[in-house]
Amino acid sequence: MVRKSIVAGIICLCIASCFPTQKTEKADRNLSYIYNPNTSYIHPDHIVFHRNDSISDLFVRINTNELLFNMANSSSQLASALSFHYEVYQYNDTAGKMLADSGKYDFEIYKNITGKEYIAQIPFKAKYNNTYMLRVFMYDLMRNYWLQTFLPVDKNDRCNTQNFRVISNKNRMYVFNHTVTNADSYRLESKTNRSFKKYYIAYFRLRDRYNVSDAGFVNDMLVNPDSAWTISKSDSAVFSFTSEGSYLIKPDSLCEQGMLLHQFGPNYPDIKTVQELARPLCYLTSIDEYRQIIASSKLKKEIDDFWLKAGGSEERGKQLIKIYYNRVKYSNLYFTSDREGWKTDRGMIYILFGPPSKLYKSDNEEKWIYIGNNTETTFIFRKRNNPYTFNDFIIQPGNTTETLIDEIVDRWLQGKTLF
Repeated sequence: MVRKSIVAGIICLCIASCFPTQKTEKADRNLSYIYNPNTSYIHPDHIVFHRNDSISDLFVRINTNELLFNMANSSSQLASALSFHYEVYQYNDTAGKMLADSGKYDFEIYKNITGKEYIAQIPFKAKYNNTYMLRVFMYDLMRNYWLQTFLPVDKNDRCNTQNFRVISNKNRMYVFNHTVTNADSYRLESKTNRSFKKYYIAYFRLRDRYNVSDAGFVNDMLVNPDSAWTISKSDSAVFSFTSEGSYLIKPDSLCEQGMLLHQFGPNYPDIKTVQELARPLCYLTSIDEYRQIIASSKLKKEIDDFWLKAGGSEERGKQLIKIYYNRVKYSNLYFTSDREGWKTDRGMIYILFGPPSKLYKSDNEEKWIYIGNNTETTFIFRKRNNPYTFNDFIIQPGNTTETLIDEIVDRWLQGKTLF
């Protein structure tokens, strides 16, 4: 079965990949809520933007429909209140983790003057030629509820993604998730790269998880784009992304890093077309079965027949479809890196096993624990040095990793889900 090939490929990849060598600071708090949409009231998005050599900004996007409003305030207007506390830690090879900055910002959000999105801006101190970890606590004062988030801050390179902001021409809003559409055009803003004259753009078409290995895709992006061009830098320079795939934008052709943007189609992160429904079936099929499904002239029937067979009945098949593709969607939301979220290692485990029961997170590692039926299953993901994204984590092979994945796949094919 190809699922064995996938696991074998993952094991080989983990041996060959480059990982950070800095000391790992373990977190002892269960953060499983960050990947479970059912356990959080608010689901904020974050971007870090370097303003200058000593100050960076955290932008937090809040869906105002997720806020609780009341009139218990001095203005007697419908308002909500959020408070942010942040801590910036610098990592030193000899001293370890050191607190470089901390602070607190409060925001009062009025319903009648705020649209569907509210963006909070939080400046913090961070000097160039350093890397940091930004720890953010967001308090919802209306619900007495809080969330914790960890974000990497890299000021070692003026070419990396945190030196750029992408702004939609349609609604003048920032792009938070590195995904763009062909129905809009965009502007780029950089405060730290004022002297460059051109943008260097490289385009990479979408790769199928089965046709290109993860390691091959990353290395391929360094030297072998499908096409490349330049755009002169100006305040009026407009970027359009007409073809599906990934776009790497650099302020200098010699830069090793850059901003990576994705155009994954109009539905992303949702799954709506039959092609989008078919591709994630790679985790439940052999290579030959997958190719047969993808090549079928009756693709929808192939997909329906697959889930009907797995479920044993139409009703159970529909339940499996809802669970499986809901997980695909959230994998796209949580784990998009240099590819769609569902194609990543964390995406694969999330789809097959669901949100972890426990999650322990450090600067370069995540430990996922699943608890159920008197069993405890653990997966460890380690951050990979990827010049294009801070969200690339690779599963660490264990003695039972392949067996665990085969067992959960068999359960799916029997119409059962373990977690």
